[in-house]
Amino acid sequence: MNLSNALKPDVAEYAAMTTYPFDPSFFRTYLLKQLHKSGVARPVVLMDQDRYHRAITREDWAPYDLSGEYYLEPISATEVFHPKVGLTASEEQLSFVVSSANVTLNEYTTAAQLATSAMITPGYESDDPAGAAEVHVARSIRTFLETLADEYVTGRDTWTQVRQLLEVSEWVVDIEPRAEPDAQFVHNLQNPIIEQLADSVGEIEQAWLAAPFFSTGTPLGEIADTLGAEEYHVVVDPESTHVDLDAVFEHLGGGTALHHLSHSTGRWVHAKFLIVEGNWGSACLFGSPNMTGSALVNTADSGNIEAGIIRHAPNSMYFTGNTSPLLGAGAFPAQIGDPVDSKDIQTRPYPSFEGSSDIVEQNIDLLDVRLTSKTNGDQLEIVADGLETEASVKLTARSGEPTVRFEWEPINTGDEQTDHQTAGDILTLNIESGWEDELVRLETADREYSNYRQVTTEAIPNSREEGNMRRTGGREGMQDLFESLLFGEQGTAGMALSRAVRSINQHQLIATTDETGIPRGEPDWGGGSARSSSNNARARHLQVKDGLSLSLKAIDETLKTESTPEGAQLLVDHLSNVWAGCELGLLRWYIDDQLPDGVETELNTEKLADICTEILERLHDEQVVPRVSSYLSTVLSSAKINPKQVVDGEKAFDVLFIRPALGFTLLRWLGRESDIADPFYYSQTIYRQFSPRDDDWFMPADPYIAEQLLNPSWMEAQLEAHDARFERLVTLYEDVTGAEISIPECDRSGFTFLLFTIWYRELVEYDSEEPLFDRLARAYDEEELTRLAELVTQGQAVAKGYEAFGSFGRGAFNTIFTGKDPMKAIRRLTRER
Repeated sequence: MNLSNALKPDVAEYAAMTTYPFDPSFFRTYLLKQLHKSGVARPVVLMDQDRYHRAITREDWAPYDLSGEYYLEPISATEVFHPKVGLTASEEQLSFVVSSANVTLNEYTTAAQLATSAMITPGYESDDPAGAAEVHVARSIRTFLETLADEYVTGRDTWTQVRQLLEVSEWVVDIEPRAEPDAQFVHNLQNPIIEQLADSVGEIEQAWLAAPFFSTGTPLGEIADTLGAEEYHVVVDPESTHVDLDAVFEHLGGGTALHHLSHSTGRWVHAKFLIVEGNWGSACLFGSPNMTGSALVNTADSGNIEAGIIRHAPNSMYFTGNTSPLLGAGAFPAQIGDPVDSKDIQTRPYPSFEGSSDIVEQNIDLLDVRLTSKTNGDQLEIVADGLETEASVKLTARSGEPTVRFEWEPINTGDEQTDHQTAGDILTLNIESGWEDELVRLETADREYSNYRQVTTEAIPNSREEGNMRRTGGREGMQDLFESLLFGEQGTAGMALSRAVRSINQHQLIATTDETGIPRGEPDWGGGSARSSSNNARARHLQVKDGLSLSLKAIDETLKTESTPEGAQLLVDHLSNVWAGCELGLLRWYIDDQLPDGVETELNTEKLADICTEILERLHDEQVVPRVSSYLSTVLSSAKINPKQVVDGEKAFDVLFIRPALGFTLLRWLGRESDIADPFYYSQTIYRQFSPRDDDWFMPADPYIAEQLLNPSWMEAQLEAHDARFERLVTLYEDVTGAEISIPECDRSGFTFLLFTIWYRELVEYDSEEPLFDRLARAYDEEELTRLAELVTQGQAVAKGYEAFGSFGRGAFNTIFTGKDPMKAIRRLTRER
């Protein structure tokens, strides 16, 4: 087999490879070109962390070899990271290779290796065991890569690429072979490989062991104890096998037979195999494991990380006979020779990297460094472990420049992350240009150092956001794509948005209810392939609608099912998407008239504004906000746990109060309020009753709303943050188009009006002799309550000036406009404070 052709698919979108050492010059010159030609934008290479550090600190290190054309991710293992696996994938094709070869020129071109490879397509059918094995192995490799990504990969961009590879190849899981597989993919992430081999066969009569490395101590005895073979054979290549024969005889038995691996080429042997035979047939393990305890006896928790193939055959001498398909074919025909005396056996040291390096003691784990572009410049997101807060830190490139000094003040810690779990603290740093693809490390004032890592960027425009959408069923990444599409004029953002929506629908990520109780909508089977050219032709306003429709469907289906904590956060996330899309669509419509002649846009803003207004009407007509609020309250009352453990409280308040207020303001501000008969309001009371145990405290019906409604300063700060968001997007659009754009100051009419509708209802239903605000003043800040009273009074003025005011005298709001006048309590509080 030509290994360089094994991962040369006709078509591929993603690729991942694993290796112990890595030759960047060889990879860049040979393999990378092939992968790019197949369609892979930026492949992933996972390699041993120590070898990574040794390679990039060598004196002859060549920085151009580590370009930004691929992700090279160091993996930290208890011993060494040693698997040799490759996988390429698209929606049309999947290819894999499992071998004993590391990704180096030496091992691909001058060494004798054992490998297996296959290519599978979605319509793959096979009635034979070999074909079934290909499907089985492909599935297992995907699971192996998934575990590596989730438990060992610390780089967010690398992790995202692997997740996208898994998503695009998910179709292989649905293939059902019509035969039992004659081979299996094995690794030691959970179970020892030697046990998996022994468990897959019957009683072993003979075992044949060949590898460049053999253990020198008791691990050989553990291998023998697990196999329980009657006879052992050790196969040696004089030029490349490192073995202690005394240890072999001590632990495998004095009757162990020694054999030469006979071949007539000048290649050195890097192949490893363990063949077992019995009256049931034979089996052969080959791949990355040497004959050592770290490779075969231990799991990844205490040894290496290894992977290989176990192939089964009904013939007891299938792999060792003269016609063996394992050794007798291909570019390197070889045979296992007759037994020889130990004095005729010669061994050689195993080839290793040479060259000096400047490795120093590392006290800090640099887990990730990502470059992100923002409207106000570039930022580095640094993830590290082992740094004290406020420590003086220097980030330095391997080449010496650039360098930046800063105080280590992380924005959050690793245990607060919710998606890609990295056990480090995160810091975001504004930086000048020049950091892209650099190898960097951290250094403290006390001369403590981190490991080196390469600064990464996203693979292709919007791939990170698209990956986040696919991974979370649309809950993350959508709002970033809205911004890039509507204000960055990035057509790729719209295509990424529609691709992600289509993929989510097709894979039923929001179809049916899973074991967590999260409802998932109906699949959209009419969307076609994610590679369909329809993504390019679809109008941009419809691409926005795709995203909004996805979130609306998720909200609708969730509200129809039993309330669960998982569903609560899902509702908050998707409702946030809907608010954001409508806000940005209306804002983009408003500024379109300010574009100068000659500036053309592919966005139909009139149709976009109609879509956004229609969705806001739907939110109002279907009482979505109160229903979401009721859902959250039900979850809290049934779970009887801290609200902060159920859902992001600030985000919940944002979607339940701040964004409805902002939406109403935008409609008035943009002159479209007549399109909605009534504004958003709550039909339920927020404060249910005062607790009998403490009459200065209330029992909130909606804890996500209740506390913050008594904190107007905090609420106004949230509105100011949204104002800043609008200004940022307008500035971005000015930079893109060269136009000078102005927007009117966004007033607080919706905010005060919504406060008025909520507090008016609370006061109407309050039946105590003591005024509600006076009672609250004993437990809450008086200045805040005074400000709240002022805002509610302003909201009353907004309501009276609203042309649709008369409609509020009907239905649920009858009590507001009849009977006693609860506004007196607010006016009195305002005067007296």
